[in-house]
Amino acid sequence: MPIGVLAAGLTLVSIFGGKLFSTQLIFERDLATDGDALRPMYDEMCVDAAEWATLDSTDDDAVRDFMVAYAYTEQSDAADIRRDELANFHEWSVPTLKWMASSEPRFADWRTDQIALMRAMVGQESMAAYVIDDLLPVDILLALLAIGSAFSLVNRQGAGAPIARAPSDKVDDSQSPRRAA
Repeated sequence: MPIGVLAAGLTLVSIFGGKLFSTQLIFERDLATDGDALRPMYDEMCVDAAEWATLDSTDDDAVRDFMVAYAYTEQSDAADIRRDELANFHEWSVPTLKWMASSEPRFADWRTDQIALMRAMVGQESMAAYVIDDLLPVDILLALLAIGSAFSLVNRQGAGAPIARAPSDKVDDSQSPRRAA
């Protein structure tokens, strides 16, 4: 029984580890995306930064309206933006908007800054959180089936029960060197 639990646990860890590793590979691949794919985002940020420069950033209502108008939130109504979301916007987006408004960076400089910002964000919110957020019901079902299978196979083998073999798997040891001796 303890070995079956260990096998089930190792199965779960390996499934989660594989999902974590693939998510990290996809993230790194997206960071290395060709510059042309990021150009529309840069152009959009230039417009956002120019508008931000004209905004009274001390007025939370004006900032919330800006967030809705320029898609810095999933909310469609500025009144629905919570204080923590507003704080995150000030922490992560405002420095870039100010930098872009004041220095009008070239695309390459902006891209380098965005990659560093994304890595910092991922460093703060663990990659595991991304994996957990991305779990689907089918992932959970498959994990449960894999855990159950591992537990069952190890427990059956540990109890001395043979693992079923196909008739074609019979071993003919008449040619074995030990048999001849």
